[in-house]
Amino acid sequence: MESSGEFPAADPGCGGGRPVSEPSPAPRREEISPLLRISSRMGIPAYAFAALLVGVILRLVVVFGAAVRLDQTAFLPSYDDEYAHLNHVRYSANVGGTPPQSVSVHEPGAFLRGDFEYWQPPLYYSIAAPLWRLHPTDLQVPVLLRLFSMILWALALITILRALPDAATRGPLILADTLLGIGLIHAATVNNDSLFALTASVLYLVAASALLRPFDWKEWTALALLASAAVYTKLSSLPLMPMVAVTAWVGVKGSWKRKMGSAAGMALAVLLLTLPLWIIRYKTYGALLGMASVNLGGQNLTLRELTAATLLSIQSPWPQFWHFKVVKIPALLFPAVCLFSLAWISFHWRRVVIAARTLGIDKVLAIWSVGALCTLGGFFYYGLRFDQTDPRFLVGAGPVLALVFGAPLWVLPSRKALALGWVIFLLILLPYLSWLGV
Repeated sequence: MESSGEFPAADPGCGGGRPVSEPSPAPRREEISPLLRISSRMGIPAYAFAALLVGVILRLVVVFGAAVRLDQTAFLPSYDDEYAHLNHVRYSANVGGTPPQSVSVHEPGAFLRGDFEYWQPPLYYSIAAPLWRLHPTDLQVPVLLRLFSMILWALALITILRALPDAATRGPLILADTLLGIGLIHAATVNNDSLFALTASVLYLVAASALLRPFDWKEWTALALLASAAVYTKLSSLPLMPMVAVTAWVGVKGSWKRKMGSAAGMALAVLLLTLPLWIIRYKTYGALLGMASVNLGGQNLTLRELTAATLLSIQSPWPQFWHFKVVKIPALLFPAVCLFSLAWISFHWRRVVIAARTLGIDKVLAIWSVGALCTLGGFFYYGLRFDQTDPRFLVGAGPVLALVFGAPLWVLPSRKALALGWVIFLLILLPYLSWLGV
């Protein structure tokens, strides 16, 4: 398994289920299309390279064409709470510190006022504040900060891909991160999810690296600092902390007592490093998480409502486009594709396990799944308890979900995987045709 350096080259088809070291026939240059040639050099499947190109274009459209406020007119409507995140950046640049807040997102006029995201942890807003201090115009501010989000997204994607050893395993992850609505939003609007995606990706990479060589004190310290940075960025990182403890366990060689000490020491280190955050939050909001004062107010969702709203958000970043048929069709087909994938995995379980071992991701998936399962649990609890339907809270589980639901893309032979990848690429792309009708 390769966790650093350049991406390994892949054969033009970029299929799955083969040993990484298996040689591929070298076709003549004139027989390979430019798309296949470039994707092969990058170590990703051709459909993933196409998704990456389209994803970058879509993000630039959002960066330069989306409104910031609900009462503005633009090519694309505003996205919910971007204006609130923008106000938080403004506060960090002009005032500093933790802004007080006691309002709920459910209160009338909350989106227009943009005063309901102040309870977020401070790291992203402190980093973005210098961009605000450049004194750009009101029109340039959101564009500048959105481009900053794009840079963070690119770094996060490159980081997580470095943890995967084969082109085929990168395919489903690129599809999900570049074209699904939630991946698009946190990479092209003003929000702290962009930085959280980067910190989560680095944690995943370090977790994979723990399987390759023992940690010394420098790597152990770096893991503690990275985990703390994730908490200072977004509280959605808390479900990833058990994975951090497991990484500290795996990264230390020796007896189980030494491993237990490493995991416990990691938990204590992260707690001490983030203690100032908890103290400030308790003094400011009267609660460590701040959820009680800012998120209550709406009716509790049922599991059916949460599922429906999540599917819509995943497929189409803007609820305003739900009346377009091109949004409804893939939103209905998406769960069918996911169920088909899970059924396929259950019937070919042994084949999937063999492919995972051959590609060197079996132990990696085991460690990553700790963070993914905890993230899923937190998503369902938070969504049902606090009336939150946005799948942003699934960002921390994104790589594992993409690999699991996209298993046929890295298990099937090259040609079948390539054809299936193009089909899924077109399916996910359908909702964006609604933008033409704006």
